[in-house]
Amino acid sequence: MTEPRGKGNRASPEALALLRICAAPDSDHSAALALLDEGHWVSLVELALSKRAGQLVRRAVSKLAFVPAAARAELDNEANWYLHYGLQQKAAIRSLFDTLDAAGFSPIWLKGLSLAMSDYPDAMLRPMRDVDALLPLEDVVRAQTLLLDSPNYRKAPWAGNYGVEYGHQMPEIQDTRFDLTIELHHRVNARNWEQEGAFVAFLKQGAQVREILGRPFRVPSTVGNFLHLTEHATLHHMFENGSLTLADLHFIATRHALDWDEVAREAERFGLRNALGLVAATAHSLGATWVPQRLLDDCGCSDDQIEVAYAAMLLSSTEVAQSKLLRRFDAENPEKSWTIGAALARALQPNPYELARIVGCEATSPLRFAGYPAWLWNRGRIYRAATAGRAVQDHATNEAKLLQWMRKG
Repeated sequence: MTEPRGKGNRASPEALALLRICAAPDSDHSAALALLDEGHWVSLVELALSKRAGQLVRRAVSKLAFVPAAARAELDNEANWYLHYGLQQKAAIRSLFDTLDAAGFSPIWLKGLSLAMSDYPDAMLRPMRDVDALLPLEDVVRAQTLLLDSPNYRKAPWAGNYGVEYGHQMPEIQDTRFDLTIELHHRVNARNWEQEGAFVAFLKQGAQVREILGRPFRVPSTVGNFLHLTEHATLHHMFENGSLTLADLHFIATRHALDWDEVAREAERFGLRNALGLVAATAHSLGATWVPQRLLDDCGCSDDQIEVAYAAMLLSSTEVAQSKLLRRFDAENPEKSWTIGAALARALQPNPYELARIVGCEATSPLRFAGYPAWLWNRGRIYRAATAGRAVQDHATNEAKLLQWMRKG
């Protein structure tokens, strides 16, 4: 078994087991799992459930006799829930497709839909929190209006008030019957990706039709989806969307005959060479079987950078919020880092859309300033917690440096 790269490899045994299962879900992990004690199993299941990887763990341990009964029961309970919820979700997706199709909209369904429904051996292994549909700029507002005018859909309670001028998607929509969250996109990334426009054009040009749930869904090409997942995990989320990305890339790469020269060439064109190399090296270090030597030879990442990726994939939701905040301070105040001055400078320039979300008004409305005290209190709470110890600060510093390196290529 390939030993993980990295000088310290500070991941706990159960965390490392989860990363390995996600990186190589078709491999035998029994030897490593046999070393876990009962406390490790409790932590493994808790971590896996929080990262939407519980069913991948359940699949990996299905034939192992030494799994504690309590751990197996928790994974089985989640499986039973997904069986029920999965039926609802499929009904909601069919209904959404039919609603948009009847109105003449033909979006490209991004990321998770084709993964869960056609690349993974079982959709239950790849839980979807939402569906993402990419539409032309001139269509996305009309499609949003169409859905919100229907009694079957509503704006999600947490969604803000904005249009195409903010972010890469419209405010989230919920299916009122089946609890499905819908994101209508006109872009794929809202933050400082120079080649984003060219990549969106690439997704549209290469879109193909796949029969999913008895409907002809337009989805990205295999190379397009592979690169979008890579970008989403790195430039977009800095690995903080969790270990499930490792499994996504495994199932795409093992279910399709990818031309790795094409993958590398397109990654170079879209400024994703460093991101792709880091993802490939990280997956390979955890035992992934799909990684071609072609990508490893091109990778210029270090063991320390791979360790940062490990740590980011294992952060809790609270730690993610703290790390994001400190990373933004670092990017905007690289010399001051997280001094009080940097914090105040950031606090005095709140995003109008965030204030509007709190109040429930438009971002241009003066009423948005009523949300300032709550915004400042929450920002201060996260900041105080993040700076109470060195661990989150050090990790956020490393993330900021890694993100800067990835953006160079």
